[in-house]
Amino acid sequence: MELSDIKINKILYATDLSDGARYAFAYATSLANTYGAHIVILHVMTDTPGLDANVSGYIGEERWQG
Repeated sequence: MELSDIKINKILYATDLSDGARYAFAYATSLANTYGAHIVILHVMTDTPGLDANVSGYIGEERWQG
């Protein structure tokens, strides 16, 4: 299989924001540049009391609930 046969449109980059995750992000951006793909970044936070109000205030209630 040749690399030119591969079509990548989106790359999901899941991160724990650790130092090691930087290497994975560098690889994801390299692939995105090579294939003209978009990167979707995912980071999951633990359930923290009061976090909903802080995040919804930052990004908007409608978007947070969506």
